[in-house]
Amino acid sequence: MHKKIMYEYTLLYTMAMISSEIGINWVDSRALNLVELSIETLKSGATYGALSAKFMLNFKEVLPLIYTSPFEAFFSRN
Repeated sequence: MHKKIMYEYTLLYTMAMISSEIGINWVDSRALNLVELSIETLKSGATYGALSAKFMLNFKEVLPLIYTSPFEAFFSRN
């Protein structure tokens, strides 16, 4: 539940911040992401990593609508 609440507030805050800086027309555009995200899996099967990485992994189907970066750029395989 906490993850969902944090995601919703973060998403809304980010959209409002971008809109106030560059205007509402950004909605018709996509962004470039330059951050590589990492999620590790423990022997128990539990995962850990940045919460933002978990959000992005859960919403991988919509990432092409938001970012120009391919999914593989977000989660590279070492």
